[in-house]
Amino acid sequence: MRIETTKVDLCVGEGGISRDVQVAPYRLLRLTIRSGDTVDGISFIYIGSDGLAHHEGMWGGIGGKEHLIQLGLMDYVKEISGTAGPFHGQHVIRTLKIVTLKHLQIT
Repeated sequence: MRIETTKVDLCVGEGGISRDVQVAPYRLLRLTIRSGDTVDGISFIYIGSDGLAHHEGMWGGIGGKEHLIQLGLMDYVKEISGTAGPFHGQHVIRTLKIVTLKHLQIT
C-alpha cells in the first residue's frame, strides 16, 4: 500500500521556528496536542520508514491543556486539517481537526 502525504506551508507564531522530521513517517502511534485559546504545541511518536520508533516534540509551547490521541493497531489518521489566524498580534494555529479510521478528535 502506498501512503500519500502532502506537506503545506509552515505556520509559526512570532519567534517560532520551522521544524521537520528527520526520517520519513510510516505510521503515527501517538499524538499529543497542547491547546487553550489556540494550539500551543504538538508532539508525536511515529514509526519511520526505517522501521524504528521516533519521538518528535514538543513543537511549540507548553501552554493550554494536554490532549492525547493514542492510535490502536488497526487505526490510522485519515485527515488533518485546521484553521490559522491572528491571536494577540501573532499568526497562529487556531484549531486542529484529526480524523482517524476509528474516531474523530477535535482540538
